[in-house]
Amino acid sequence: DIVISDDGKFLSLLERENFPFMPVTDTIVFMVFKKYLSKDRAIGSLQTVQVLVSRESYNAAMKLLGGK
Repeated sequence: DIVISDDGKFLSLLERENFPFMPVTDTIVFMVFKKYLSKDRAIGSLQTVQVLVSRESYNAAMKLLGGK
């Protein structure tokens, strides 16, 4: 089981409690690697959630996908 969220405070709580989680940006990248989502669609999705996620998570995901 795993929780997927973009809420920083909630993710911090999960981390403190050692509960497995995956940020939304990582989930999008994972879906590309598993071929559930095209790279172009993933980049568009990341751009959509950009204002909701940390700059570091967004930039790391974009770098993995070869986006700007």
